[in-house]
Amino acid sequence: MQRENTQLPEQRARAELLIDIQKTFRAAGHFFDSPDWRAHATTVLATHAATFGIPTLSAALAMPRATAYPWQRPASPFPERVRVPSPRALTLREQAHVLAQLHAARFVGRSPAQVYATLLEEKTYLCSPRTMYRILKPQHEVRERRSQRTHPRTRCRD
Repeated sequence: MQRENTQLPEQRARAELLIDIQKTFRAAGHFFDSPDWRAHATTVLATHAATFGIPTLSAALAMPRATAYPWQRPASPFPERVRVPSPRALTLREQAHVLAQLHAARFVGRSPAQVYATLLEEKTYLCSPRTMYRILKPQHEVRERRSQRTHPRTRCRD
């Protein structure tokens, strides 16, 4: 009983601090639809997580714990990988040769699949049709066959 009585002032101080956090958070207008809600919630979590713990703070801020925990993790420590080209990839010289074949007068207006089929009939293999498309893409010579409708950007409610 005596031990419980000595802990009561400490528990009361923690409860009052938690209530103050709730009041300041709500008084500042920080609700889920507020644009600076995440920044303020992250600050509150970082400041008081050691004192109260994530479950208590997330309940006090009316925030799901599943939202609070990922915010506590640091950014990924792994650097972004640099893609190494495949050893089987075509060299720049081979790509230029394929592009020259695709630009040849006899293949004007034909798809890479038709060019591929024609070259195979002549017993010439340069690359797959998909690779031909990959070579044409940086040259901006490939586009969507059908016209795509674009919608105007809609603004979210403020």
